[in-house]
Amino acid sequence: MGTFHEQKQLVENLNLKSGETWRGQCFFCNGNNTLSVSNIHNTLLWYCFRANCDTNGCSKGTLSKYDIAQTISARENIDNPTTLAIPEYWQHIADTGSETDMMKWLHAHQIWQMATRKLLEIRFDPKQGRVVLLKTHAGMATNAIGYSLNKDIKPKWYKYIAGRSPFIVDPGSNICIVVEDVPSACVVAAAGLAGVALMGTTYMDPYTAYITRYKYAIIALDKDATQKAITIQQTLSFFMPTRMKRLKTDLKYHMHQDLAKLLNHKTMFANGNFITEV
Repeated sequence: MGTFHEQKQLVENLNLKSGETWRGQCFFCNGNNTLSVSNIHNTLLWYCFRANCDTNGCSKGTLSKYDIAQTISARENIDNPTTLAIPEYWQHIADTGSETDMMKWLHAHQIWQMATRKLLEIRFDPKQGRVVLLKTHAGMATNAIGYSLNKDIKPKWYKYIAGRSPFIVDPGSNICIVVEDVPSACVVAAAGLAGVALMGTTYMDPYTAYITRYKYAIIALDKDATQKAITIQQTLSFFMPTRMKRLKTDLKYHMHQDLAKLLNHKTMFANGNFITEV
């Protein structure tokens, strides 16, 4: 399969720019279209998917063969997510101005505001009694999660799509804030930054492919998930500048105007972009 340095030299000769992925014939086993190479923030990952070929590596530091394969596979499939045909019985929600619990919840966490900006869509599932927050593409749902305002309906959150992508609310920023739930992601987006919701505290390996499309990341989970936040920071720091902020409460309970100060008083933001540190 060639030494690490031989593999690295051949991969570097592809001259991939940051963010680019290449798929083609393996340099060593000659497998047809089995070798995949990705440049993630100027870190090169390569992996041959042929069963009897052990060609794989990382240009910076050491990653396990499993982590390399998972990251590359996710980057290749990022534009082909698992989808769901939107059920016809899901109802559109209109803002009647009434003070219902549903509308209070949607407005309090900037969800309705983000929907009016077309950063996500909202439906109501009458069969499960849930507000459904979803991302769509070409008429299909690519991410859908339902929330019950009725305390008697369990679980409180329900994922309609068993996909392996986070729920992203992005107004167009090079900074992403990793949070636990979609309401927190909406508060982040209202502040001009990209909110990446884990929809829980479980971090799936493919999430890295989505997050590393951004220039900087801040992990902002509540204090009960501190150890998980540390693990996520260590994973992402391999590829990109990443910070962790310990929170006493979820970001959804904060005003979006105070977000930059809350996350780090030394971090300066302008129009959703990282500027400098002072």
